[in-house]
Amino acid sequence: MTAHALPDSFINYPTNDINPAEAERAKNLWCAVIAQALLDATSTLTPSSGGQEILQIREAQSWFLHAGKDFRTVCDLADLDWRQVQKHAIQQMNEAPAKSQIRNEKIEHDGKYHTLREWSQITGLPIKIIRSRLKAKWPIERALTEQLNKERQEITYNGASRTYTEWSQVTGIRNHTLRNRIRAGWTVGQALGYEPR
Repeated sequence: MTAHALPDSFINYPTNDINPAEAERAKNLWCAVIAQALLDATSTLTPSSGGQEILQIREAQSWFLHAGKDFRTVCDLADLDWRQVQKHAIQQMNEAPAKSQIRNEKIEHDGKYHTLREWSQITGLPIKIIRSRLKAKWPIERALTEQLNKERQEITYNGASRTYTEWSQVTGIRNHTLRNRIRAGWTVGQALGYEPR
């Protein structure tokens, strides 16, 4: 289940023009949407499941857990109390094996299968970064191979090139303060405190 907004045509149809049989079919359709999302949220992963399957499960789980506007609207269209649907879904997700398997699920890249923790050790990227990239629907190859720019980015002053972290250690000015000063248009010398502002 995606978190995309529902088109107004799905929500604001004139109920007084719908015959009872058609209204019942529409209600059943929205019930089927909820049922499919619950199937996705409680899916069992296999060793061949990739990052997209993991993301699909997480997205469906999030749809139920956060109970946003789309979720509540779909429940209303299905003539169901969204609180009861959420409660039931959470109970089902807690009983499903997929939740515990996501953490240890192997992701394939370049013919190799590893867990997120293993990929983190191999690539040197923090697990949080890999997870957030996959959640943002980055291709697996890019999520695992693109290095962090902010840690590697260097700034140069008087011929000396250092990372923000290194300049922070030299000047005593916090890393994020240096970044914010540069973004605000300060010269490198001003940001490092070597030149007046």
